Amino acid sequence: SITIPNSVMGIENRAFMGCSGLTSIRVEDGNTKYDSRENCNAIIEIATNTLIAGWQNTPIPNRVTSIGDYAFWCCPSLTSITCLGTTPPEANELAAPTTTCTLIVPQSAYNAYVRHAYWGQFLNIVPSSEMESSAPDIYINPANPAQKLLRNGQVYILKDDKTYTIMGAQIQ
Repeated sequence: SITIPNSVMGIENRAFMGCSGLTSIRVEDGNTKYDSRENCNAIIEIATNTLIAGWQNTPIPNRVTSIGDYAFWCCPSLTSITCLGTTPPEANELAAPTTTCTLIVPQSAYNAYVRHAYWGQFLNIVPSSEMESSAPDIYINPANPAQKLLRNGQVYILKDDKTYTIMGAQIQ
């Protein structure tokens, strides 16, 4: 396993190439460039919401909008990928075996994944209604547990059993 320190500000493509024994990665809290949101076992570039490196048991968080080239380079025996996003993240080349790897996607987004230039190359795309019903409505910001991010992308602050918008307006 690896913990990326909060001082790391650059990670090159294929940085972990050949690390086939690596099964766990975490970005240290306080890193302003990268995170491992929702304990996803991956490295995500914060500014672009791009997953740049993932390993086995890496659920792709809903807020990820792009997946970097060769993000799964270290997973030659990858058997399935689960994407939580109702909009397929942009991807060009994950180094994932599209002929043998199963892609599991939200049922409501199945057609979008099938029509996507990259994701549509997977021979086995499985829609899952369970994923949508079991996906959390609220994601907690690990850096500030008082902040919650709702599935629609809106950030709310919880204080004294009351909910406020990021601008301070109380929500009923």
